Amino acid sequence: MNMLERLQSHFSDNLYFQLFDEVIEPAGKTGNDVWVVARSVCLCRYFDLSNLPQSRRKKAVEYDILRWNPFAESGYYVHLQSKGAYVWLWDKANTDQLIAASGITPSNIIPESILLGERRVGNDKPDIFALKTISGYDARIWQNGELLASQYWPIEPTQNDWQTFLRDNQVQLEHDEAYERLPIHECEYSKRVWTETTVEGMTSVLRNGNRKMLALALLPFLCIWSWDVSCLWQASNQIEQLESDIQQKMVEIDTILSARTRSLAKLEEINQMQSVYASPRQMQLMATVVNNFTEGTHLMEWHFSVDKLQFAVETAERSPLEYVNVYRKLEGFHEVTANYHRGKKQIMVTLTLPSMLLGTK
Repeated sequence: MNMLERLQSHFSDNLYFQLFDEVIEPAGKTGNDVWVVARSVCLCRYFDLSNLPQSRRKKAVEYDILRWNPFAESGYYVHLQSKGAYVWLWDKANTDQLIAASGITPSNIIPESILLGERRVGNDKPDIFALKTISGYDARIWQNGELLASQYWPIEPTQNDWQTFLRDNQVQLEHDEAYERLPIHECEYSKRVWTETTVEGMTSVLRNGNRKMLALALLPFLCIWSWDVSCLWQASNQIEQLESDIQQKMVEIDTILSARTRSLAKLEEINQMQSVYASPRQMQLMATVVNNFTEGTHLMEWHFSVDKLQFAVETAERSPLEYVNVYRKLEGFHEVTANYHRGKKQIMVTLTLPSMLLGTK
């Protein structure tokens, strides 16, 4: 008796096995027709739901399946566990086409995996083995009654395949001879499915409408995201405009500062000129001083402040004392002193002036 015959003998129902593009029909047809999607046709994936409460896991796994689903229309089966869910997924359009070609109306459509083998209770030590399916090999890791991993190979896996499977699932072996080589079991189909899922409609259909429902569910989040992006874009434009305005103001400020610097330079020149021409009377004062020079006397220096005057002359005809006597006699000249300057070539005369001479009141 071959594997398929042994399998059919276990069940009173008629099992139709779907491969990629063919169907293995039962020899004798009694009871209900059950459509079994071979492991080779299914995609299998584990979803971690440990961070969600039990009340939200059913809806969460449905959303996970919608995001993962690569087919336009799909069937799936969910096996819930304490921390997550295993999902088997298949192309429903292909399945419907093969069912129509077979001319039957199956009472149920299930993945081969839930008939293959049985649920292992076990203990803390992982139970690792591979089962020969109708068209390949299905490796499994069970621990504490839960399926930790599943891997399908169309041909018998090599030792390297087996070691990679263990390494990918972070299985630490303890020099156990049974695990150093791949333990492959012959077909072990249960008389009933080993999984007990609580998801209603476990063999369900994912249609494009479901994708639209997911899109509608995600629409509020998309609107919020779009609003955030729009706000960020507006803020970015405002920042760019502000930077442009600041740059323009900086240019204007540089122009103003340059004009201020030039104005201050002009003001300094004006102050210097005003220090020379602090009062129109200063010219008269200079004339008074020069008018008392003897012939051959030259004015060499002139230092004028608010109430003090110093001037240096070059002459050989007068001594410092004579200059003191000359200018002391003039009206408004006080505290007249004179000394030789630059050796004895010049005489520096110093005197104080009343404010009235400067034109101040």
